[in-house]
Amino acid sequence: MGTQKEIKRETTVKETTIETITEDSVTSWSQNDVQKLLDECQDFHYKQSSNFSKLSRTLIFGVIGTIWVLAYSKEGFSPSNDWLLWALIVAFLYLIVDVCHYFFDACFYRGEYFQFDKEKDVSEHDKRMDKRAHSSFYAICGKFIILCVVCLLFIVGFIKQYDVISKLFC
Repeated sequence: MGTQKEIKRETTVKETTIETITEDSVTSWSQNDVQKLLDECQDFHYKQSSNFSKLSRTLIFGVIGTIWVLAYSKEGFSPSNDWLLWALIVAFLYLIVDVCHYFFDACFYRGEYFQFDKEKDVSEHDKRMDKRAHSSFYAICGKFIILCVVCLLFIVGFIKQYDVISKLFC
């Protein structure tokens, strides 16, 4: 008999169940079961990626709008300090990266659809999809870093604009 492994899996009732599965039974899982688990993971990834994009875009638009309100006067647009100006520039950079990320993903998936329809080869399709998923993950990580930079620049610029720290402690 094969060795046994314990797998912890959370149920919908937030209880943890422990299943003992032998290596022999793992190999006897049907391809359908494996595909269901892969689809579940992919669906979760898409939902989280979509939520991240929506929230980060909302935050970026909030930063841009706040900077606009702070910097706009009768004379026109003039940010009071360089921190806010850089926050604005990096925020627009974020939006450009975001648009490029989704544009190139859309182009890839369209091309992959036609390539897969032509070849009907699952192994090559899966390799290309895995490679694209890795690239997309790195783009999301890059966008997160840019988002953190925007927020940091904005917070420092806001503090310098209103000298918030001295007002809090004086």
